[in-house]
Amino acid sequence: MSSSIDAYRSIDVTTSSPHALVLRAFDAAISALEEAEAALGGGADHEAALHKAQTVVFGLMSALNFDTGDLAQRFLQHYLFVIDRIHRTALERADQGLREARQVLAELRSGWSQMKVEESAPRAASGLRPGIRVRG
Repeated sequence: MSSSIDAYRSIDVTTSSPHALVLRAFDAAISALEEAEAALGGGADHEAALHKAQTVVFGLMSALNFDTGDLAQRFLQHYLFVIDRIHRTALERADQGLREARQVLAELRSGWSQMKVEESAPRAASGLRPGIRVRG
């Protein structure tokens, strides 16, 4: 059963638009931060959730294209804020601003979902990495 789920996820990722993948990444990071907050509140292990959130945010950071103007720089500053809150929480073993980090990601996700984008053909159809051009 696990292999068929993994196959479905693989197809879903390879055929999703880059815009949709970024939205899913935001959702995953927000969900992981919520999980970490709940674990901290209940005295449970929160490290795995923090690690997942951190990994997703680093992935979002690596996808930034700094050739497109200052928008990428602004996203980077927000991502660095989130990473700082995750690191502080991990070091202190207490919530050091996870709610604020989650709110930042939720606002970025909201803005990203409202962006008008022109996307090239999906990866599965073209065999090439699609690009996203953001229009104002």
